[in-house]
Amino acid sequence: MSRAGLTLAQAMPGELPRGERVLWCGGPDATALTRYAMHTRKVAVYFALLLVWRQVGIWQSGLGFDAALTSAMTTLLLAALAIGILMLYGRSAARQTLYTITNRRVVIRSGVALSIAVNLPFSKIERVDVKRREDGGGDIALTLARDARAGYAVLWPSARPLRILRPVPLLRALADVDPVAKVLGEALQQDNQAAEHSAAHDAANGEALAAS
Repeated sequence: MSRAGLTLAQAMPGELPRGERVLWCGGPDATALTRYAMHTRKVAVYFALLLVWRQVGIWQSGLGFDAALTSAMTTLLLAALAIGILMLYGRSAARQTLYTITNRRVVIRSGVALSIAVNLPFSKIERVDVKRREDGGGDIALTLARDARAGYAVLWPSARPLRILRPVPLLRALADVDPVAKVLGEALQQDNQAAEHSAAHDAANGEALAAS
């Protein structure tokens, strides 16, 4: 979901340093986030299986129609409550989560109750993995260097599941993942080239000083 209409203050947690510019800004798709991060489909399947299991048990015990109806209504009510809470939280999390890519870093802003910004400089990103879905959406995982710190609880739901000890930040549930991956890939490539050029320049200056 592109959010090109956002102001700079909304896109970034502070004023941009000189030479830095925003390349892309967006957030998770609410429907995809509730489905894949809140696992609403899996919860629905769980309650469906629970409903069948309880109905079979009541039928085998011969408790009758009233008991079966009461059990079914209770299970359906619990299912609606659980899925409703997950959907509400997922949509709220999607609305409060913002991903920004600049020419120097990735910024993840999230938090339903308290907004927190996590800065991920390109120099700390070791690898980028793109996971695509059939509908064109997907996730972009950012594997960080070992000396980089990003708390799982702070990142969630923008973190790879079950990677708690060494969290992997995730640009999660993007509605159209390929254009975002392209922007990030080009920015990382340009940053690497600039770093290599700077290192070569410093090395040349060092050799010149040594020769003199």
